[in-house]
Amino acid sequence: RTARRVSIFFRGPPHSTRPSAAPPGGPGMRSRAQHHESVRRKLVPFLAGVVLALIVIHVWAGAPDPPARPPRPAQPEESPPGRAGSQEGKAAADVGRREAVKEAFLHAWYGYKRYAWGADELQPLSKKGKYWGQSAGGYGLTILESMGTLWIMGLKEEFRDCVDWVTRHLDFDVDHEINAFEATIRMLGGLLSAYELSGEAYPV
Repeated sequence: RTARRVSIFFRGPPHSTRPSAAPPGGPGMRSRAQHHESVRRKLVPFLAGVVLALIVIHVWAGAPDPPARPPRPAQPEESPPGRAGSQEGKAAADVGRREAVKEAFLHAWYGYKRYAWGADELQPLSKKGKYWGQSAGGYGLTILESMGTLWIMGLKEEFRDCVDWVTRHLDFDVDHEINAFEATIRMLGGLLSAYELSGEAYPV
């Protein structure tokens, strides 16, 4: 009896048969139908989107270019208030600017003449002259640099004061190191500009 029970456990009951295939319309058929329905639901919106995109591209590519915008007519330039676009008003404004620049220059120039005449530079806070190098006296760099500007501004008396200082006091026979670039553009450049602008009227 025990052996029979073991045999039945491993081989199954004597009259057992395999289960028959699911009848049509059973659970197997229903699962396949549900799968197809799911695929259809996902595929139809995708295909509809592709078709719509193709239609939009076709319509956009075949549409005519928009008409070019006509150029805007040139607006007449408005004259600044108080000038009325007249040459007289412009000339008067230029004179005003020129005099303002000249006044600012003279303010600095008279400060140099009062506190540091003959020195290379004026130190505005201490109101003392500063000299290039170690030796007192310097080269009068501010004088040499300003001669061309004085002549252009019509300050001939101030220009002659500079010429007088150059004639009496300028001396290049000094033994110390200098900046060659600064010496060229400030000393040599200043003297050549004054000589050329004045029409060689003051040979030194």
